[in-house]
Amino acid sequence: MRSCYLLLIIGLISIKLQSQNRIEFFKTVPIIDTDTPNWAKLMYSDNPNVGEVEDLYSAYYKNNKFVKTIHTQNHKHWIKIVEPMLDDNGFVKQLNQLEEEKEFESLKKKREPQIGFRVPGSDAGWVAMGPFETFGTNPAIPISWHKNVYAIDQSLSDPNVLICGTEAGGVYKSTDKANNWTLISLGEVFAGGNAAVKIHPTNSNNYLVSSNNRIYQSIDGGVTWLERHFTNGTGHEFAYSPSNNNIIFHASSSGLFKTIN
Repeated sequence: MRSCYLLLIIGLISIKLQSQNRIEFFKTVPIIDTDTPNWAKLMYSDNPNVGEVEDLYSAYYKNNKFVKTIHTQNHKHWIKIVEPMLDDNGFVKQLNQLEEEKEFESLKKKREPQIGFRVPGSDAGWVAMGPFETFGTNPAIPISWHKNVYAIDQSLSDPNVLICGTEAGGVYKSTDKANNWTLISLGEVFAGGNAAVKIHPTNSNNYLVSSNNRIYQSIDGGVTWLERHFTNGTGHEFAYSPSNNNIIFHASSSGLFKTIN
């Protein structure tokens, strides 16, 4: 009997580890009950076939009046995110850490000739600053969807300096209190949304960015970037300890991280 329970636990863990669907792919995950359509139940499952979800979705709304719900909103959001990840059989296939890094290096080589490019600013205050050429989850495929600012921070030591992270992956910097902005991540592979950015409390050239399930740092004002840690999750916030700037906390979908150096 104990052996049966052990095999059951190992099986459940294996299924979870093989899951390609993520909570982050949805706006929110509601309670699944008997009223939830079958297409939505499949969409929320660990390893759904996107073609089957679409077939069930189409069949459901042939026989039912379309009503906007959290499920339909999630469906629209989910399809946009997972479409670039699909394999030949219609399943979501996320790259592992080594595969991601190989893709990132390939993209950086393609972008090297354009490193000198800069987006012009404006003296009129806040204006649309892009990114005007953006990339999906597969960084090599250009897209042109509307993009949002996910995170912004202002330097405590030099209030003229601000940085912001965007949905498309671009990190922008202003040195004149937001009158003008410069893209400081061109040539880097910050794709999938920069949900957390932070400027060091006493050094206006020291930045932290959460992107690609990783923490990146620049110590030269955004000229160069270094990968500091693989978190395997979406970053939400950075916080420096008020008593010791060497202590930094990072909250992400994978948990709370801490560094002392």
